[in-house]
Amino acid sequence: MINYKYITNFERNNKYYNELIYLLKDFWDTLSKIDKFKILQVTDEFEVDYYQFIKMLMEYNNGVLVLALDNNNPIGFALGYIWNKPQNLVSLQKDTIRAELYDLYVKEDYRNKGIGTTLIRWFENYYKDFGCSHFVIAVLSSNKNAHKLYKTAGYKDNVIEMMKEIK
Repeated sequence: MINYKYITNFERNNKYYNELIYLLKDFWDTLSKIDKFKILQVTDEFEVDYYQFIKMLMEYNNGVLVLALDNNNPIGFALGYIWNKPQNLVSLQKDTIRAELYDLYVKEDYRNKGIGTTLIRWFENYYKDFGCSHFVIAVLSSNKNAHKLYKTAGYKDNVIEMMKEIK
């Protein structure tokens, strides 16, 4: 039976810390293999950097980490936060409070079983209670499986980021 645990204050002494770091490295290794520009890498500093990033999102942006657990073993995760528009940002958008799903990963053996969809829905409901009117998910253009999952969950393409290596 799959259970979900949400965490709003993540510390290194959390009992899931090591398993989460393993999942994160697996996730980013997977992304680095499909990254067209080969700029996504798991460096020696990855664990420290990502830990600090999670802490920052939780402290300043109502960040939440949700773990998918099978018999208390992490098999997936998602990380979301509320996007705070900088005060000095000139915007043509109407004022909206939006949340963003930063990362979502499910181990390969557990995919296509509704876990990713459940994680997405959990975040949508969670951030709706914070007054968010929109939920944003970014995906690598080469990550066709994730793109399909998000479209199936009702998301529509909105912004296309284009990149070119300059030498």
